[in-house]
Amino acid sequence: MIDCGGEKISIVSSSSTVQNIHPLLFDETVLINADVIILSDLRDKDGARFETILIEIGNCVANTLKNKGNVLFPCTMNGIIFDIIGFLSQHLIRAVGLRGIPFYAVSPIAEESLKYSNICGEWMCTERQQKMYLPDNPMHHQDMIEQSLLYYASRADSSLREKYQEPCVVFAGHPSLRSGATINFIRKTIMTENLASNIELVNLGKDSLIASLNGTLNIHNTITSLTSAENQLNQQRYVCGEFDVSKLINELTEQIYGCRIDEFEEDKRNSSYKISLISPKATIYLNNENFKIITTDNQTRIKLTKILIKQLIVL
Repeated sequence: MIDCGGEKISIVSSSSTVQNIHPLLFDETVLINADVIILSDLRDKDGARFETILIEIGNCVANTLKNKGNVLFPCTMNGIIFDIIGFLSQHLIRAVGLRGIPFYAVSPIAEESLKYSNICGEWMCTERQQKMYLPDNPMHHQDMIEQSLLYYASRADSSLREKYQEPCVVFAGHPSLRSGATINFIRKTIMTENLASNIELVNLGKDSLIASLNGTLNIHNTITSLTSAENQLNQQRYVCGEFDVSKLINELTEQIYGCRIDEFEEDKRNSSYKISLISPKATIYLNNENFKIITTDNQTRIKLTKILIKQLIVL
């Protein structure tokens, strides 16, 4: 609030009148006798259905995890996301008895956001403020971190791969699905066109949509794919000695977190290729008859060998 000697200006940033979430309740007194009100965010809903929406999301997440699927929330690590993380963790245990499901927060600001939100007691509701003076965490996600149920990482690279387990729940940016770590997780799960065409969105309210898929989850050589229940035997497959270089490059970027290609050379006359990787450090030479991998890391060699064999020979 700004008092300019006779005129009162009230500035209201992102606020909410929704009950039972971590922010301090909206203080309506700042609007009394205000000459000018500046609002940063407006909604035409009063939040009355918020708890109902949370339960619907929780049930959809639970059904997916029970069927050995994974859940991805494209989001930014702030605001209501902290409440959703805590709610889902408790809902999975109370409603369906799912324990030990790992949660992952992947964002350049994930660590800072999770820790900062745990110490900003003056901005929290009264119940959580009281926990600041007790041997208790005001935010449930801190309990999850201490119990190794919530992991955070700045990006989807090898540091996350060591902790990554499925089925799981992932919170990653960006909501646009065009940048950030969410791209890595979308590429990790390949959705066939015939299944994607059957997606039916359910409207949970303004700007809130959710979809549940019914298909077959296939996992082979760490590759996850979602297909419809239709017979896939008539699909075209590669035979020994044939491969598509563009598909090979896609496989490298999908299966190896943080994979970066430094150089790509093609010898059309001899039908041979050279692919140099920065991360992980390796060089691949291949043609339609054989391939060679040069690297000092044995785990990288094993990983690349599996990817190349899958391209050259499909059983």
